[in-house]
Amino acid sequence: MKQLGTILPTIRSVESTANYAKRQTVGKRETARRLNLDSLPQTTSGLEKRYWKSSSIYAVIGRDMLPKWFLVCTDGDYSITQKA
Repeated sequence: MKQLGTILPTIRSVESTANYAKRQTVGKRETARRLNLDSLPQTTSGLEKRYWKSSSIYAVIGRDMLPKWFLVCTDGDYSITQKA
């Protein structure tokens, strides 16, 4: 039988999530600076920052701190990042 509190977030889990989010934000900002993406025009879509190389090509920084490039077409956005 579950006890009350086992399914609710704890102070420690909330702090851990907040710390992870801060690390991701700082890491993405540093990655953009290192790759000179921060000099490109930027837009925000939801929580995602897009770095526009041209009017139809943009990059986002993923959780792995690598840029993911996309091509904008009339029927949607397509990944053009080469897989290693």
